[in-house]
Amino acid sequence: MWLYKVNKDKNTVTFEARNTSGYTTEIPMHPFVGTIGTAPALGECHHSLTPWWNGGNMDCVDTAAGATVYLPVNVPGALWSTGDVHLAQGDGETCGTAVECRGWVTIDVLPLIKGKRVSTPRIENDEYLMSCGNARPLDSAYRIAYEDMVNWLVQDYGFDWRMPISS
Repeated sequence: MWLYKVNKDKNTVTFEARNTSGYTTEIPMHPFVGTIGTAPALGECHHSLTPWWNGGNMDCVDTAAGATVYLPVNVPGALWSTGDVHLAQGDGETCGTAVECRGWVTIDVLPLIKGKRVSTPRIENDEYLMSCGNARPLDSAYRIAYEDMVNWLVQDYGFDWRMPISS
């Protein structure tokens, strides 16, 4: 287990190397929830460590304060859940862990958008629109996210999906 010193004034955590005497570095804190999702469709059961079409353990740094997360509603009541709070992490939890912490999460649940269905999680913040392709292998995840992003831009922002023909 690694323990990180939290410096709230500087908004950092300090990493101290175990096998390299005296080496420390400060890591900027960027709190987010690693696991956020709704119940899967058709009575399916998934392990909480599995990211899937309904969300789950996505470990996406963009599920942070100020973001809007759109999730598929597959069952009455959605059966939404969240957890796995992180103080810091790179792009993906490639070593199997991040700077994990306990925390209180306050969520504003927006009203259901009637007649609108998302097939995979989407995230929106002040700078970006993001679509999550939760699948294996990685090329399938990319294809799912890319296709969903194109559909989102066409349906909600009036983009034309057809390729322009140059003259």
